[in-house]
Amino acid sequence: MNASNTFVFGKGWTGELGGWLNTPGVDATFHSSWMGTMDIGVQKEIGTNLKAKLSVQDVFHTNRFRGENIVPGFRGVVDLSFDTRIVMLNLTYNFGNEQLKAIRQRQTGSEEERQRTN
Repeated sequence: MNASNTFVFGKGWTGELGGWLNTPGVDATFHSSWMGTMDIGVQKEIGTNLKAKLSVQDVFHTNRFRGENIVPGFRGVVDLSFDTRIVMLNLTYNFGNEQLKAIRQRQTGSEEERQRTN
């Protein structure tokens, strides 16, 4: 299962909440357990050209793989823990004149054709 949500708080603030979940499974003689992550982030628009975003990946450190291989006379256990808890700060600055960018936007042939049929 995958989920992604975006929230608008106002005054230039937005938030994101997302993640994925893998249920326990069986592949022949190998049994695996639950696995997943949850990611969160907040973003603030600072002026017209600058955005700052703070995000955390795998908040609860649940991106771990645990499994067992059970056959007669043998039992193997696998426990993998990945270094997936990451905090990131992203700064985005848009260069250039926004009015010129809008003028330079070109339509494709299919968009022009669709406008003619309407």
